[in-house]
Amino acid sequence: WALHPKGTAPPRRVRDINPVSASNIGQLVEWNGALCFAANDGRSGMELWRSDGTEAGTYMMADIDTMTSQGGMPADLTPADTS
Repeated sequence: WALHPKGTAPPRRVRDINPVSASNIGQLVEWNGALCFAANDGRSGMELWRSDGTEAGTYMMADIDTMTSQGGMPADLTPADTS
């Protein structure tokens, strides 16, 4: 979901990460102007995603655990200093 910066427009869905079930989005953290978060796409399990607020800019950063359907289970996300 994306919100208008001034709150003058209703929220809009940027991308349907899991069209079959709930994405269970969590662990939200801002990093380098993007939103990083954990989400389940229904295929790879819970993995690390990022979004710049556009459909094209919302994607899984890596399939961390390819051996199970649980996924990499990212937790305790903390932005790093990139300066």
